[in-house]
Amino acid sequence: MPLTGVEPARMNRKKGDKGFESPRPYKLTHQVVCINNINFQRKSVVGFVELTIFPTVANLNRIKLNSKQCRIYRVRINDLEAAFIYNDPTLEVCHSESKQRNLNYFSNAYAAAVSAVDPDAGNGELCIKVPSELWKHVDDFGSLVLIHTLNCVHGN
Repeated sequence: MPLTGVEPARMNRKKGDKGFESPRPYKLTHQVVCINNINFQRKSVVGFVELTIFPTVANLNRIKLNSKQCRIYRVRINDLEAAFIYNDPTLEVCHSESKQRNLNYFSNAYAAAVSAVDPDAGNGELCIKVPSELWKHVDDFGSLVLIHTLNCVHGN
């Protein structure tokens, strides 16, 4: 049975409200995290994440996910390579502005960077383009299995 679209009236509810609906155009139904390597000196992990999602809209052609402080090597959707863009604005907070060196400026710049990838606004650091070969599958509300290989590093 296909999923129905998200009702606009439910989009404005807060997380604590009964019946909260995510602003994302899909439902996450399963997640697997596999860590292949942990490097304690570099404070990094290497592995992959497998997500199973069901589209809640018929024309889903981009999927946005949160993935802070990571290097994404490869993304596949239903065994097809998928183009992606990774942008973590928190990594660039205050790098370009050398004149301002105070906590208030940093705090405001960091808050703006975090809000740019706010999951409650349907945003994310990782933007994946659904391959055109899968558009019909998406229109039929079929499940999508996303696998992305990554290296996550925690800063000093």
